[in-house]
Amino acid sequence: MFSKVIVSNTLSNLRNIDKKYYINENNFIYSKKLTPENTAGIILNNNGLNINSQARHFIKRIEKNWFCKVSGSAFCQRRQNLLPELFKEENDKLIHNVYKQLKHLHKYNGKSLLAADTSIITLTNHTITNEKYGIKSKLDAKNTIPRARISCITDTLTNMVISASINIKATSEPKLASRQINELKNIIDLENSIIMGDRGYDSLEMMLNIIEQNSYFIIRLKDSTFKKERKNLTKQDENIWININNTRLKNAENKEIKEKYLKEGRIKLRIIEIKLEKENDEEENKEYLITNLTKEMAPYDDFKELYHQRWSIETEFDRLKNIHEIENFSGRKEICIKQDFYAKILTYNMTMTLKQDGERFMTRIISKNKKRRYQINTSTALSLFKDILIVLLREKEEFKLKLLEFCIYEMIEDLSSSLIDPPNTERIVKDITNKFPGNIKRA
Repeated sequence: MFSKVIVSNTLSNLRNIDKKYYINENNFIYSKKLTPENTAGIILNNNGLNINSQARHFIKRIEKNWFCKVSGSAFCQRRQNLLPELFKEENDKLIHNVYKQLKHLHKYNGKSLLAADTSIITLTNHTITNEKYGIKSKLDAKNTIPRARISCITDTLTNMVISASINIKATSEPKLASRQINELKNIIDLENSIIMGDRGYDSLEMMLNIIEQNSYFIIRLKDSTFKKERKNLTKQDENIWININNTRLKNAENKEIKEKYLKEGRIKLRIIEIKLEKENDEEENKEYLITNLTKEMAPYDDFKELYHQRWSIETEFDRLKNIHEIENFSGRKEICIKQDFYAKILTYNMTMTLKQDGERFMTRIISKNKKRRYQINTSTALSLFKDILIVLLREKEEFKLKLLEFCIYEMIEDLSSSLIDPPNTERIVKDITNKFPGNIKRA
């Protein structure tokens, strides 16, 4: 089980924090209880309680001293001195090690299937959050509500969040994805990855950026995108020339890519036409996908199922929001919001890393009637990992590895099942304006 070693190494790094993650090198000189390691541990172990309870709960258990205590205000002050990049970079190291060392990860023809998407989250309505993330309310233009855009790139076959960022709501989706892809070139093997995007990602600059990384993409086109070129289609699967001009690259951030492809003037890409099933008396609808995959790499018949895999990222957002409670921030300041966000992405990925190994040892995968598929319950897996997180941060390597192995076997014992061919159901949109109320103590 290589996963337990990878997770153990990540936890060990969090108990020996480099000074480069301090806001000021002298910030933690006089700290005894609230060391940088303990401060990071409290953030990582965020369980939705108020700050006072959360800090006391962690310190008593990490120090093995029930008479030891700290105040919530002391923790709030101390955390301001720790850069959120600590959790982000530890997550990058974790992802790098997972994709380098775990050889059993699910892939399509030797390539990872990645999906890019964003989701809007609501923050605590407070003056501090409104300064950075406030947007005008549609109901009352005089008021502002704090909302942020989280951008993720996930592996649709392993449920890992490969890259994540939190930004102001107005940020462009393709630009966020392009920045994340540029960061990923040093973390995973982009040359053996396929990046999928919905209609919001049909940006020519993003496609060219992916090509420059020697990677591949499948993107769903809007009706207005490459309309002239699509009129010349004679087949359902055809390579066509896409014209490149200043209009199509007018908002390009990468000037080198812009200059290079403006000189070339055009690029040949593959457009796939997919006919959707008719419902009742509706007219036949068509969707168009654009890709740089060759016909040898991915035949036409694979594309409907390939693009369907993109839906997995919507499931990940649901898990992050409703199971992992990624919107439940313990602070209002930007630094606290980013600390909580990246820490929760890190704990989620550590759990998914263990889950990958656990599913290798499952004896039940398909039900006897072949209608249901068994898998490790993500909610249970997250709960089991959170239960032992403080002990994992406290104990030595040998005990830590045994406990992680035990955690994996516990995950296997509690399986959930899902229909292999689920029926289409109407999506229910819930009111989330007061999902995590702001009347609890926050930093």
